[in-house]
Amino acid sequence: MIQEYIAATGIFFFILLAAYASMQKALALALKDADSFDDDIQKSLTAEDYVITRRDKAFLVAGTIFTVVTPFFRDLYPSIVGYYVIATVLLVAAIVDLKVRYAPDSFSVAFLAVAVFDIVFYGVPVSSALIGMLFPGLAFFLACAFKPDLIGGADIKMLITLGACLGTLQTTSLYLMSCIVLCTLYVPLWLKGKLEKNEKPIFIPAIFGFYVAYMLVQYEPQYLQLFDI
Repeated sequence: MIQEYIAATGIFFFILLAAYASMQKALALALKDADSFDDDIQKSLTAEDYVITRRDKAFLVAGTIFTVVTPFFRDLYPSIVGYYVIATVLLVAAIVDLKVRYAPDSFSVAFLAVAVFDIVFYGVPVSSALIGMLFPGLAFFLACAFKPDLIGGADIKMLITLGACLGTLQTTSLYLMSCIVLCTLYVPLWLKGKLEKNEKPIFIPAIFGFYVAYMLVQYEPQYLQLFDI
C-alpha cells in the first residue's frame, strides 16, 4: 500500500510538471499565432489572457489528481502509459481551449503516437484504429458541411486522432458521454442567461466535455477485438 502511494505521488508530480510545461508551450504558440485568428472571441483577447493564472493552476492540479487516481479504481486497456498520455493531453487541451480557443497540432500528434504504441506493443488491431478515425471524421465532415463554424479544424483533428486510440465502439461511447457532460454544463448556464436576459454566447469547449467523458468511460479489450478483420 505504501509503495502504491509513493508511486501515485511520483506519477502526480511528473504529470503535473509535464502538463504545466505543455500548457506554457501551447499558450506561447497561441500568442504567436494570435494575429491570424479570425474568431471574435480570440480577437478580443489581450496578452494577459495567454498567461497561466491561479485558476488555471487549480484546474490543472485538480485534473491531474483526477487523472492519477482513476486507474486505482478500474482496469485500463491496453496500456496505462497510453491512458496517462491521453488523459493529460485532454486535460491541457481543455484548459487551453477554455482560455484562448486554441489547439496546437502537437496534441493530435500525441494521440497518434499512443495509437501506434498500442498497435505495436499491445496488439491492438489496425482496423480498429482506422475505423475509430473514420467514424468521427465522417460525422464532423457532415456536420461542418451544414454548419462550417460548428467546430474548429484543430478540434476535429484532435478528436479524429483520439478515435484512432480508442476504436469505434469506445469512441461512440465517449461521444455519447461527452454529450451528456456538455448538456449538463450548458443547459443551466443557458437557462441562467435567459433569466438574466443575457444575450452573450455561452462557450463550453467540446474538448472539456471529452476530457471529463474520457475519465468516466474506459475501453475494454473485447470492443477492439470486434474489428480484428
